[in-house]
Amino acid sequence: MTEREHPAKREIAEAFKELLEEKTYTDITVTDVVKRAKVARASFYRNFSSTSDVMEYIKNNIYSDLNENVIPVVMSDDVRKWRAFLFRYIYFMEGNYRRFKEKKSVNASLILYTIAEVAGSIGKTMKFSDINEKYSTTARIGAVNSVILHWFDDGAKETPEEIVDYLMSFILDIK
Repeated sequence: MTEREHPAKREIAEAFKELLEEKTYTDITVTDVVKRAKVARASFYRNFSSTSDVMEYIKNNIYSDLNENVIPVVMSDDVRKWRAFLFRYIYFMEGNYRRFKEKKSVNASLILYTIAEVAGSIGKTMKFSDINEKYSTTARIGAVNSVILHWFDDGAKETPEEIVDYLMSFILDIK
Protein backbone atom coordinates (compact mmCIF):
# COMPACT_ATOMS: atom_id res chain seq x y z
CA MET A 1 0.00 0.00 0.00
CA THR A 2 1.44 3.39 -0.95
CA GLU A 3 1.50 6.34 1.43
CA ARG A 4 -1.38 8.00 -0.44
CA GLU A 5 -3.49 4.87 -0.73
CA HIS A 6 -6.58 4.98 1.46
CA PRO A 7 -6.89 2.00 3.85
CA ALA A 8 -10.29 1.10 2.40
CA LYS A 9 -8.84 0.60 -1.09
CA ARG A 10 -7.71 -2.98 -0.46
CA GLU A 11 -10.98 -3.82 1.32
CA ILE A 12 -12.93 -2.55 -1.67
CA ALA A 13 -10.81 -4.62 -4.07
CA GLU A 14 -11.25 -7.75 -1.92
CA ALA A 15 -15.02 -7.18 -1.76
CA PHE A 16 -15.09 -6.81 -5.54
CA LYS A 17 -13.24 -10.13 -5.96
CA GLU A 18 -15.72 -11.83 -3.62
CA LEU A 19 -18.61 -10.44 -5.64
CA LEU A 20 -17.07 -11.88 -8.81
CA GLU A 21 -17.87 -15.29 -7.33
CA GLU A 22 -21.56 -14.42 -7.15
CA LYS A 23 -22.28 -12.10 -10.05
CA THR A 24 -20.97 -11.37 -13.49
CA TYR A 25 -18.57 -8.45 -13.73
CA THR A 26 -21.14 -6.25 -15.51
CA ASP A 27 -23.77 -6.89 -12.83
CA ILE A 28 -21.62 -5.67 -9.92
CA THR A 29 -22.63 -2.21 -8.77
CA VAL A 30 -20.92 0.34 -6.54
CA THR A 31 -23.69 -0.30 -4.00
CA ASP A 32 -22.85 -4.02 -3.99
CA VAL A 33 -19.18 -3.25 -3.41
CA VAL A 34 -19.65 -0.74 -0.58
CA LYS A 35 -22.08 -3.05 1.21
CA ARG A 36 -19.71 -6.02 0.92
CA ALA A 37 -16.65 -3.97 1.91
CA LYS A 38 -18.58 -2.26 4.72
CA VAL A 39 -17.31 1.14 3.68
CA ALA A 40 -19.07 4.40 2.95
CA ARG A 41 -19.87 5.30 -0.64
CA ALA A 42 -17.58 8.32 -0.17
CA SER A 43 -14.70 5.93 0.61
CA PHE A 44 -15.37 4.10 -2.62
CA TYR A 45 -15.30 7.31 -4.67
CA ARG A 46 -12.26 8.59 -2.79
CA ASN A 47 -10.38 5.59 -4.16
CA PHE A 48 -12.13 4.60 -7.39
CA SER A 49 -14.25 6.27 -10.03
CA SER A 50 -16.18 3.12 -11.03
CA THR A 51 -16.28 -0.65 -10.77
CA SER A 52 -14.12 -0.73 -13.92
CA ASP A 53 -11.56 1.29 -12.01
CA VAL A 54 -11.55 -1.39 -9.27
CA MET A 55 -10.87 -4.04 -11.92
CA GLU A 56 -8.01 -1.91 -13.26
CA TYR A 57 -6.56 -1.70 -9.73
CA ILE A 58 -6.74 -5.49 -9.42
CA LYS A 59 -5.08 -5.82 -12.84
CA ASN A 60 -2.28 -3.46 -11.78
CA ASN A 61 -1.67 -5.56 -8.68
CA ILE A 62 -1.43 -8.68 -10.85
CA TYR A 63 1.01 -6.80 -13.11
CA SER A 64 3.20 -5.83 -10.15
CA ASP A 65 3.21 -9.37 -8.81
CA LEU A 66 4.06 -10.89 -12.20
CA ASN A 67 6.77 -8.34 -12.88
CA GLU A 68 8.36 -8.80 -9.47
CA ASN A 69 7.95 -12.54 -8.87
CA VAL A 70 7.20 -14.42 -12.06
CA ILE A 71 9.26 -13.01 -14.91
CA PRO A 72 12.65 -13.55 -13.21
CA VAL A 73 11.75 -17.23 -12.74
CA VAL A 74 10.38 -17.67 -16.26
CA MET A 75 13.61 -16.29 -17.71
CA SER A 76 15.79 -18.60 -15.59
CA ASP A 77 16.78 -22.23 -15.87
CA ASP A 78 16.87 -22.78 -12.10
CA VAL A 79 14.95 -26.03 -11.46
CA ARG A 80 14.17 -25.22 -7.80
CA LYS A 81 12.83 -21.76 -8.64
CA TRP A 82 10.69 -23.23 -11.42
CA ARG A 83 9.20 -25.96 -9.23
CA ALA A 84 8.39 -23.45 -6.47
CA PHE A 85 6.86 -21.08 -9.03
CA LEU A 86 4.73 -23.80 -10.61
CA PHE A 87 3.26 -24.86 -7.27
CA ARG A 88 2.55 -21.23 -6.32
CA TYR A 89 0.98 -20.62 -9.73
CA ILE A 90 -1.22 -23.71 -9.50
CA TYR A 91 -2.53 -22.62 -6.11
CA PHE A 92 -2.99 -19.03 -7.33
CA MET A 93 -4.99 -20.25 -10.31
CA GLU A 94 -6.91 -22.71 -8.17
CA GLY A 95 -7.90 -19.88 -5.84
CA ASN A 96 -8.95 -17.61 -8.69
CA TYR A 97 -9.79 -19.25 -12.00
CA ARG A 98 -11.42 -22.37 -10.61
CA ARG A 99 -13.48 -20.43 -8.09
CA PHE A 100 -14.79 -18.01 -10.71
CA LYS A 101 -15.35 -20.67 -13.35
CA GLU A 102 -17.61 -22.67 -11.04
CA LYS A 103 -19.76 -19.64 -10.32
CA LYS A 104 -19.54 -17.44 -13.37
CA SER A 105 -17.65 -18.52 -16.46
CA VAL A 106 -17.80 -14.95 -17.81
CA ASN A 107 -15.73 -13.83 -14.83
CA ALA A 108 -13.24 -16.69 -15.28
CA SER A 109 -12.71 -15.55 -18.86
CA LEU A 110 -12.24 -11.96 -17.68
CA ILE A 111 -9.66 -13.01 -15.08
CA LEU A 112 -7.79 -15.15 -17.60
CA TYR A 113 -7.84 -12.37 -20.17
CA THR A 114 -6.54 -9.95 -17.55
CA ILE A 115 -3.69 -12.27 -16.58
CA ALA A 116 -2.81 -12.85 -20.27
CA GLU A 117 -2.96 -9.12 -21.00
CA VAL A 118 -0.70 -8.37 -18.04
CA ALA A 119 1.80 -11.08 -18.99
CA GLY A 120 1.85 -9.83 -22.58
CA SER A 121 2.46 -6.24 -21.55
CA ILE A 122 5.36 -7.26 -19.33
CA GLY A 123 7.00 -9.05 -22.25
CA LYS A 124 6.78 -5.89 -24.34
CA THR A 125 8.69 -3.84 -21.78
CA MET A 126 11.47 -6.36 -21.17
CA LYS A 127 14.90 -6.26 -22.78
CA PHE A 128 15.98 -9.56 -24.30
CA SER A 129 19.50 -10.45 -25.36
CA ASP A 130 18.42 -12.52 -28.38
CA ILE A 131 15.50 -14.07 -30.24
CA ASN A 132 15.63 -17.30 -28.20
CA GLU A 133 15.33 -15.47 -24.90
CA LYS A 134 12.53 -13.30 -26.26
CA TYR A 135 10.34 -16.11 -27.51
CA SER A 136 11.23 -18.82 -25.01
CA THR A 137 9.84 -16.62 -22.23
CA THR A 138 6.54 -16.31 -24.10
CA ALA A 139 6.50 -20.03 -24.92
CA ARG A 140 7.14 -20.99 -21.31
CA ILE A 141 4.36 -18.74 -20.00
CA GLY A 142 2.00 -20.05 -22.69
CA ALA A 143 2.82 -23.70 -21.97
CA VAL A 144 2.31 -23.29 -18.23
CA ASN A 145 -1.03 -21.48 -18.69
CA SER A 146 -2.33 -23.91 -21.29
CA VAL A 147 -1.45 -27.05 -19.34
CA ILE A 148 -2.80 -25.76 -16.03
CA LEU A 149 -6.05 -24.47 -17.55
CA HIS A 150 -6.56 -27.74 -19.43
CA TRP A 151 -5.92 -29.62 -16.18
CA PHE A 152 -8.56 -27.57 -14.34
CA ASP A 153 -11.06 -27.87 -17.19
CA ASP A 154 -10.54 -31.64 -17.19
CA GLY A 155 -11.40 -31.85 -13.49
CA ALA A 156 -7.86 -31.71 -12.04
CA LYS A 157 -7.68 -35.51 -11.97
CA GLU A 158 -3.91 -35.56 -11.57
CA THR A 159 -2.22 -34.21 -8.45
CA PRO A 160 -0.46 -30.82 -8.48
CA GLU A 161 2.81 -32.77 -8.10
CA GLU A 162 2.07 -34.75 -11.27
CA ILE A 163 1.32 -31.56 -13.21
CA VAL A 164 4.49 -29.89 -11.96
CA ASP A 165 6.54 -32.98 -12.86
CA TYR A 166 4.94 -33.03 -16.32
CA LEU A 167 5.71 -29.34 -16.92
CA MET A 168 9.25 -29.75 -15.62
CA SER A 169 9.80 -32.60 -18.11
CA PHE A 170 9.96 -30.07 -20.95
CA ILE A 171 9.66 -26.47 -19.75
CA LEU A 172 13.41 -25.90 -19.34
CA ASP A 173 14.05 -27.42 -22.77
CA ILE A 174 12.17 -24.53 -24.39
CA LYS A 175 14.99 -22.33 -25.62
